[in-house]
Amino acid sequence: MAIKRFSSRTHRLDSSFLLEHLKGARSYKRIAGYFTSSLFEVAHELIEAIPDVKIVCNVDIHPDDLKVAQLREAKMIGRWNEQDIETEALLNRDRYRRLDSFLAKHGQVIRVAPDSVCGFLHGKAGVIECADGRKLGFMGSMNETSSGWQRHYEILWEDDSPEGVEWIEEEFEYLWNAARQLPEAVIREVKRRGYRREIVFDEIDDEDDVAPAALIESPLYRQGFSLRPWQQGFVTECIRHYRNHGIVRLLIADEVGLGKTLSMATAALSLCLLSDKENKKRKPVIIFAPATLCEQWQTEMIDKLGIPCARWHTQKKAWIDSDERVISPSGREFIAKCPLRIGIVSTGLMMQESLEKVHLLGLSFGLTILDEAHKARSRQGFGKEAGTPNNLLAFMRDVAARSDHVLLGTATPIQTRSEDLWDLMSILHQGGGNFVLGNDFAKWHRPKDVLPILSGEQYVTEPNFAWELLRSPLPTVDSSNEQHSRKLFRSIREDLELLNDRKSDIRNPLTDLSEDSRDYLEDELERDIAGASFFQRENPFVRHIVLRKRVTLEDANLLPRIGVHVHPDRHLAKEEHKFSSLFTGKALITTEEFRQAYTEARHFGKALAQNGKGSGFMKNLMEQRICSSIVAGLNTA
Repeated sequence: MAIKRFSSRTHRLDSSFLLEHLKGARSYKRIAGYFTSSLFEVAHELIEAIPDVKIVCNVDIHPDDLKVAQLREAKMIGRWNEQDIETEALLNRDRYRRLDSFLAKHGQVIRVAPDSVCGFLHGKAGVIECADGRKLGFMGSMNETSSGWQRHYEILWEDDSPEGVEWIEEEFEYLWNAARQLPEAVIREVKRRGYRREIVFDEIDDEDDVAPAALIESPLYRQGFSLRPWQQGFVTECIRHYRNHGIVRLLIADEVGLGKTLSMATAALSLCLLSDKENKKRKPVIIFAPATLCEQWQTEMIDKLGIPCARWHTQKKAWIDSDERVISPSGREFIAKCPLRIGIVSTGLMMQESLEKVHLLGLSFGLTILDEAHKARSRQGFGKEAGTPNNLLAFMRDVAARSDHVLLGTATPIQTRSEDLWDLMSILHQGGGNFVLGNDFAKWHRPKDVLPILSGEQYVTEPNFAWELLRSPLPTVDSSNEQHSRKLFRSIREDLELLNDRKSDIRNPLTDLSEDSRDYLEDELERDIAGASFFQRENPFVRHIVLRKRVTLEDANLLPRIGVHVHPDRHLAKEEHKFSSLFTGKALITTEEFRQAYTEARHFGKALAQNGKGSGFMKNLMEQRICSSIVAGLNTA
């Protein structure tokens, strides 16, 4: 028993040591430092045949990240994608296939060592149990890569002494037990690289596959991240609308912090690709956002999706790229000549009279996006302009009429009154979207007619009235996920010979429907699901508004819960008597004078409501003013 010494200066380490001892080996345990698929260029067949293989390696990941599966996957894939993936996957396809085959056969035999245990894994060693049962320990400078075994200057010591082997095995077992499994996302990426190929549109049969195909090598995915499930859901909903109507008209009203920008940006990418796939005329895409968000939009598009966009610089009167370089001539008229397919413009410019608005209204758009869409609304208060559209709402209606697809985004679609929602729906309804609320005589255009139905205050039980609500706009079969509703919609469209027709404005009387369809309709009017009546579940607002709340996503374990203490909380009070003197339940104790003032404000609001327009706004304003401090009231009077 003796120590043998090897140097790559005098020996080929792979052939003189590694390959010789791996032939017929029973097990191979390796503290690898770096491990890459290039090892399989050196010893694929030999390692493939070993029954027991265990490798522990580095990947430069913080221990806190290793604890969280998603972060672990993101960090590792991010490291893998530091090199140019197109060249890497092409030149090394065979070895990725070998690694994929090896992992499929052996399972989780590669683990990742955390920083908290060993810092950076510089030590390299291993134990080979040979075919005759002998165990060989070895230590050296080489990583588990082809370069480490074949090209770099490396040194290696072989030690077959029992105490030497036992010492290496003890080190290995400690690291192996502390390490984490190779994430499934990395295993899937290995397989994808092994069988990666570029495709053309004609090879994508399913429209749902367009977005994944485009995104798989985007910067977002190369960094190891991906769209969240609800973001993927929004893109899927866009494609479903595209399939059902030929155009997309949607309002995304997710709560703050749920990634509406990325959802809409990815939807924009998908819709552009679908248009290109069908060889439609290429039209510009325009994104309207507040001035403070325009740069964020441009940055997210390039950093997350790899899509260059131009941003209109209001002062320079020119288009600029993400590096702040001017990429167009200067002049108001050039707002209509964006050098890139996607342009971003401040909504502030559209809220005032300007030549830029005139030039934009001379174009036709493939897609229009309006971020912070709640700013497009009817004027509030009193006077002759009360209830009329503000400049942004009027402009957006005109632009939507000239657009194929329209996406609106806001976390607050209702500002001070429920009727605000109709302002946004009216944008979606323009032009080719005139199926959103039905024909001009449909009740869905008038809040007073349908708000009681939507809120559950009024139940629709009479079939003729129900048919009036249902026939314009008549839903497509795929517009609902509820099986009974789909059955009803299919039956109606079959009766009217519209099963393969997108027509949504139906003038036929109820008597034109078959007896089965009328029976289905009556059944649905009687059916409540989770406390919601038929027209609360099936209406234009449900079909064209996508809303996800944080608490819902938390309950579904799609988002981690955020610990929040709702103030005031008696259990957190250090001095309970002081708490009781200030609060009753969650409410602040007020004086009798305050209560009287608040009551009078409510009486004023009710009296004002009888006068019509602006009453809700003024009622809220009065109540909020009374809730303000006296100092704030004096300062703003």
